Amino acid sequence: MNKGGTGHVEVIISFVLFIGFLAFILIAFNPLKPASNPAIVNSIYNVLEENLSTELNKVSINLNFVPPGKECFILHNTYQLVSDLKCNNQNILIKDKENHKKYAQITAGEIVSTLSPTSNFYTIYCSDEIDPVSGSVPNFNSCKEYDENEYGVGIIVSDELWSLKKITSLENEYTGNYPNMKKEFIRETSDFGFIIWDINLNKEFDLTQDVPKGLDVISKTLPINIVNSDANVTKHTITVMTW
Repeated sequence: MNKGGTGHVEVIISFVLFIGFLAFILIAFNPLKPASNPAIVNSIYNVLEENLSTELNKVSINLNFVPPGKECFILHNTYQLVSDLKCNNQNILIKDKENHKKYAQITAGEIVSTLSPTSNFYTIYCSDEIDPVSGSVPNFNSCKEYDENEYGVGIIVSDELWSLKKITSLENEYTGNYPNMKKEFIRETSDFGFIIWDINLNKEFDLTQDVPKGLDVISKTLPINIVNSDANVTKHTITVMTW
């Protein structure tokens, strides 16, 4: 082969090697793929927490004496307590010491509740998460009325908790209207999901999608507490992910 022919072959081989090297670089490093940013998953968690949280206020009360034959009690001078607890007739729940739910209502700023004959200890809960017990006071004449010096009030405890109602609502929106709802949580060029686990690592909520091949998934797992409509609080973990 003459020198001219050899030169052409060398040029072709060099070009093929260059194309192969360039293809390797594109596959290995993919400059078109967005760079992974751990701060994004933190931002998503913060937005989820802000949108899915609710306030739960609670306080314990102790009645000095429960006379026999009474079906309910009225706590006088509880206007300030009702205000501090942020209570109303749509978000109040009372439980006795056995954790049994009692019907409760607020009348003229005073708390009224059905009574457990063997219990003088109760906890008042107020939260938008709560579904109040349906019913009514049997007969106000059958209520024991308590003045301020006849019952003790504990310290009000306020917690920001994850709302089961809001999580369930978001799950329905995620599965039925993801393209629109995701705009509230992440930029349009990215995607997100999350899984909520119980303490036994069973999935209670799985809001995830198929991740396209070749994309990096950034995730973070954190502990959370969830409150339900009965004011029960349970420990969970949440894994938030984005890609």
